[in-house]
Amino acid sequence: MRPGGRLAFLYSHGREPWVPVEKFDAGTLPPDRTPLAVALQANGYAFTAQDFTADDYRLALLRKQALAELKPQFAAEEIMFIYENRLGDAEGVSQACEMGLQRRYLYLAR
Repeated sequence: MRPGGRLAFLYSHGREPWVPVEKFDAGTLPPDRTPLAVALQANGYAFTAQDFTADDYRLALLRKQALAELKPQFAAEEIMFIYENRLGDAEGVSQACEMGLQRRYLYLAR
């Protein structure tokens, strides 16, 4: 980054569905403790973070609804693998959010 420059990151961090709840380190969820924040700090970048977790959750719920409505079209086009991939992602995000184990932040670094 050039001197005086800025970087923006839309970053999601949380428990993946295959990781047991007791093995996920919830201490990495605050905006200054995520893996991205740790990397920024280690490289001397100052940053701010805005929480978009509620928006991420709403989007996951909308994706599940849209996918349910479009499932027949996915099947007709024989692309159920795309449907299943997108549904799995939406299910994972919504479940992690409901458990309080998912965050989405907009980081602005300088």
